[in-house]
Amino acid sequence: MRGRYSIETTAEMITKNTGLLEGRSLGFVGGGNMAAAIIDGLLRECSADSICVYDKSPERMALMAEKGCRCAESVAALAESCDTILLAVKPQNFEDVFAEARDAIAGDKLFISIAAGVPISRIRQLAGNDSLRVVRVMPNVNVLVKAGAAVIAAQPPAGENDLTFTEQLLRAAGFSVEVIEEEQINAATSLHGSGPAFVFLFARAAADYAVSMGIDEGMAFRLFCQTLRGSADLMEMNGSCSMEECDRLIRMVTSPKGTTEAALKDFESNGLYKTLLSGFNACARRAEELGS
Repeated sequence: MRGRYSIETTAEMITKNTGLLEGRSLGFVGGGNMAAAIIDGLLRECSADSICVYDKSPERMALMAEKGCRCAESVAALAESCDTILLAVKPQNFEDVFAEARDAIAGDKLFISIAAGVPISRIRQLAGNDSLRVVRVMPNVNVLVKAGAAVIAAQPPAGENDLTFTEQLLRAAGFSVEVIEEEQINAATSLHGSGPAFVFLFARAAADYAVSMGIDEGMAFRLFCQTLRGSADLMEMNGSCSMEECDRLIRMVTSPKGTTEAALKDFESNGLYKTLLSGFNACARRAEELGS
């Protein structure tokens, strides 16, 4: 024992894998909010001691130990002990991670990256291994309420089995998952990865207006959240949605010369739609910059 958490350095010490992780040793480099949310979801399906974690923060390591997870003393120790490694650190920390772990990356390991903007080619470059199996993932924060969305992509030699395992891993954690091409991930980031923040901003603006008109703040948010849930259900009522279906639903709500029409015309005159498109594009551009 060291501090309040145990140190694990060998593959033999990761035992009792059950269910999804049977026969695997899964390591998390980084124990922040997203990693913790994924781990919490996995713990419903897997034994805690099938998961190993390393984080620079002793406090986070202690929290992971309290969940029953194994804790590694270093990135290198984790890389040695695990056959599947989930990279849950910020893009700017990738160089440090691989500088420490490069000598420990041997054999047939699978890397799963949830960092925004970092391409598979860059991960292989940092690892010094052009044939490294990598699956790139962009999740979102909604997994905290088991309603996350994620996209995944891979390049050979990572294959269908790696994609399937990653998809199963994420679904167990509380994500819906879509498989896309890697070159689409940065654009998808603006849709679902950063998307929750855009929804929260819209919610705040709606509540701000409501409060200015004397409506209780809590009531305003309850009305907005229920409207959001119902609107999402309407869009998916027939199993899927499309831009044409969105247009139809807008027309359904909009009476000629009515209140909704007045608001939509004001949004249009102020360039809201173009502003949203510009914001999505800025998000995707920044994701590309993070990976350069």
